[in-house]
Amino acid sequence: MSALDIDSMRALTAIAESGGITRAAKRLNLSQSAVSHKMKRLEHKLNRSLFARADGKLNLSADGEKLLDYAQRLVKLHDEAYASFHQSDLAGELRLGITEDISAPGMAQILSSFSTSFPNVALTSRVAHTPNWCAGCVPAKSTWR
Repeated sequence: MSALDIDSMRALTAIAESGGITRAAKRLNLSQSAVSHKMKRLEHKLNRSLFARADGKLNLSADGEKLLDYAQRLVKLHDEAYASFHQSDLAGELRLGITEDISAPGMAQILSSFSTSFPNVALTSRVAHTPNWCAGCVPAKSTWR
């Protein structure tokens, strides 16, 4: 197995972008220990320290910063390659009404993944309290063929 597996690269970019392992784990829908384990395994395989703790804060080391640049490009290229084989002819507009009780932190990741998978679909969402949710809504209309 390669030291630079895509899941580890995705975890590294999530840590850097979100500012910590806990937030990265939530963003990736993984446990904190799973993300931490991925980073420890990556550090072991590379024989480099990718993080430094200062004032109780987790920061990327110089090696971590260097790897982050590659990781971001690898993840972007991986996602583009995957999307090129999984794109759909689906096109149009999708409007979602979401109640606050189901607008979980993972919802943003789901909507982002949908947009990546279906780039020709304009996706808009509206979050509101359940009693206010249907104000201004138009009944669903399906045009699937």
